[in-house]
Amino acid sequence: MAKKSSAKGQRISRLAGALCLFALFLAAKTLLLRAPARPEPSGASLELSVDGAAVAARLGQALSFPTISHRVEALVDRAPFEAMRAWLVEAYPRVHDPSLVERHEVGEGQIYMIAGSDAEAAPLLLLAHLDVVAAETASAGDWTRPPFGGEVVDGFVWGRGALDDKASAISIFEAMELTLATGVRPVRTLIFAVGEDEEVLGERGAAKMAAWLKDRGVRPFLVLDEGMAIMEGIFEGVEAPVALIGLSERGYATVELLSQAEGGHSSMPPERTAVFALSRALARLEEHPMPAHTDGVVGAMLDRLGHEQPLLQQVVTSNRWLFGPLVARKMEASPGPNAMLRTTFAPTVVRAGEVENALPTQARAWVNVRVHPSDTVADVLEHVRDVVSDLDIEVSLLGGATEPSPVSPSEGPAWDTLGRVLANIEPGAVQAPGLVVGATDARHYSELSEHVYRFIPLRLTAEDLPRIHGVDERIAVENLEELVRFYLELILSA
Repeated sequence: MAKKSSAKGQRISRLAGALCLFALFLAAKTLLLRAPARPEPSGASLELSVDGAAVAARLGQALSFPTISHRVEALVDRAPFEAMRAWLVEAYPRVHDPSLVERHEVGEGQIYMIAGSDAEAAPLLLLAHLDVVAAETASAGDWTRPPFGGEVVDGFVWGRGALDDKASAISIFEAMELTLATGVRPVRTLIFAVGEDEEVLGERGAAKMAAWLKDRGVRPFLVLDEGMAIMEGIFEGVEAPVALIGLSERGYATVELLSQAEGGHSSMPPERTAVFALSRALARLEEHPMPAHTDGVVGAMLDRLGHEQPLLQQVVTSNRWLFGPLVARKMEASPGPNAMLRTTFAPTVVRAGEVENALPTQARAWVNVRVHPSDTVADVLEHVRDVVSDLDIEVSLLGGATEPSPVSPSEGPAWDTLGRVLANIEPGAVQAPGLVVGATDARHYSELSEHVYRFIPLRLTAEDLPRIHGVDERIAVENLEELVRFYLELILSA
């Protein structure tokens, strides 16, 4: 009996020893992964003061124009757009001086060009948009300040578009005006493409401007659009602000599910009805998501953030070959991180029947799909058809689908330039690659350059995220001043 106990004890000891060695191996492997050096500030090319109060007042005026875009061109009220264009001419006279800036109207957008001192240097291309989503009538009473009031109160500029994306557009105009005021030409030609239909996929604005630039052989050194920001208090275990720079964005598709069945009186429903079959199909899609991906862009983000976390979290994050499922489950618990992990499905339109006591012969649903860079639109269709294969559901793809954008490199001169300028604004921020879960105008410019990035130095907390396209959209005046300085230094030191 004693020998058996002794042998059992030895086995436990050996197992414990093996586990300790394995834990030490994981810890050592984690510690050996050196964190990348943080970029050194570039230093401003010129010491120019930015009048935050004046910029805030001009942004407030810009927010007062209800420049609401619409998928159907005929339904767009062009009057606010034309009024805002006229106001821009008055607010930024140097930018609209044809002797200083070349300007072209292309589709629903405008292209501005300031010639650089080095004609051989690849240009810098900045993107922004002036259109906004509507402020829903149902939520109008919930706004602290009127959505199109553009009021500057309590240190914030309030209104629809303050975050998405008029703050960026106005900050670029401000930086251009200041640059022209100095009389100093930037080394690289500056191109600013400002669209007016980004919120409805940019086909009439950004797509046409990108094609216009491509036809003229423009190959930018760096393309920069909205998409990601400086996140504060968002990532568990990371105390420093995190500047996520989008390397790519997910694709866009809408899948239609159509269920057909016999009609008739609702008092005698058959075994299969169109609505029940469609409901089962939607439930199946919810229960069977597409695979999670903790590699690629998301993997690069996790690797960078892992160096900022406590050791135990760092071990888990850095050893995804072992803890990948655990990392994925953690991210799946929140909508934002989950959207970075995988292709997502969101039923947005469901239609069936017209009267309460008659069975509809058709029931259809539109499912909006955001396609992860590791998947394709074809993969999405195959997955949906597999999931609903036994339910007699017709699956089709609506028009307007786009594949995920190419992944830009997180190294090289363009990336380093962006990092150095960002370090001037927030030296303590952790800079990390990121994946934009929504859609931006940037995807239309991917054929012009491999260095397409999506970032604005907006400072966002968990409280601020619902304000984007939501109630009480606003930006701090102090942050707005930082945006102007960021673009100014990028223009002058790129």
